[in-house]
Amino acid sequence: MEFETAEQVAKRENVTVRTVQLWAKEGKIEGAKKVGRDWLIPVNASVSKKPADSSDTSVFLPFTAKFTKDQSFSEFISTIKSDEERILATGEYYYFTGQCDKAVESVYDLLTSPNPAIYFSASIIYFYSKLALGMTHLANLSMKNIQERLSKILSEKTDDRTTAIAVFACSLLSAQLHIPDKKIPPLEDYIKYLDGGVKYFALNIIAYNAFLKKDYSRAYGLAEATLIMMPEKYCVTGIHLHTLDAICLMQLTNPKDAKRHFASAFEFAEKERLFAPFVEYHLLLQGVLEAQLKKTHPKEYQFINELSARFGAGWRGVHNEVLNKTVADNLTTTEFIIAMLYHHNWRIKEIAAHIGLSERTIKNYLQIIYQKLGINGKKDLEQFMIN
Repeated sequence: MEFETAEQVAKRENVTVRTVQLWAKEGKIEGAKKVGRDWLIPVNASVSKKPADSSDTSVFLPFTAKFTKDQSFSEFISTIKSDEERILATGEYYYFTGQCDKAVESVYDLLTSPNPAIYFSASIIYFYSKLALGMTHLANLSMKNIQERLSKILSEKTDDRTTAIAVFACSLLSAQLHIPDKKIPPLEDYIKYLDGGVKYFALNIIAYNAFLKKDYSRAYGLAEATLIMMPEKYCVTGIHLHTLDAICLMQLTNPKDAKRHFASAFEFAEKERLFAPFVEYHLLLQGVLEAQLKKTHPKEYQFINELSARFGAGWRGVHNEVLNKTVADNLTTTEFIIAMLYHHNWRIKEIAAHIGLSERTIKNYLQIIYQKLGINGKKDLEQFMIN
């Protein structure tokens, strides 16, 4: 009997090597046998129950699209029948729980998938995980690959759903990194082609872009309206929307309601420890996380704080490189938060009360901040802050 490698079968079937390996492992390829770490596939072997390869039937970002507050991850993952969607949902879960090495390992083979829903899902997970690991070069390279794929899709005038997925992916990265990209078509035009929690996450991206334009009231209103419209308690989207509300309210000098929204976000996240969104927006929360978690949930706070240091380094590396900016990369998380609040005209007394430190300690921090940034006072802070 003649055999082929998994790589040969993958190329012929236009799927990933991981997919062929999963078919073989689950007994879907008659006569397949494992030799060491490799699978040997009989030439012309039939494949039973082969997963559909069309983007029309593959769920984009399945964990974001479907996982709700009332589920456990083990219950949720057991309901997914598609091999590749199960891998993607697991990769998302690993990222959101701070297991970024596992997230990368999980989705790596899917980065070459010809299926747009699978490719963009895997690429987003890979990008965020590399950013959270502080691997600036690889995160930047991943972002460029995603952008190039969108350009190709637009030039080929691909179907609306595929275009919507690509536009969502690029819009997400553009907003996350605070890097405007006029080449991306308006996300608003493609929301109707997205599904489940991803559709409402798209509205969160639009609201966040309003925040980036310093239209804080509009951003808050959009996020609030999306929470009201969202028919199910999609965990990932719910966490992001409530966190965005908290961020906006801090800019509107309403820390009391900001803390209330953060508490709602934490309620969505706590059961499965989906803390990555708090890592992503730690600095923009301007001390809300410290005020809410440092004393009541010290282990969770420490975990988020440790992840934030690496994520922040990766974020600033890509952001500064692309825009040739100087967002401070030598301040600790606490120092950056104090600098942000002081830059936004909070008084020393207010900062101290907000994050639970003494006024003397805040003054000492400000002196350290000035020394690290090589500046003389408050008026020079702006160039080093996140805009």
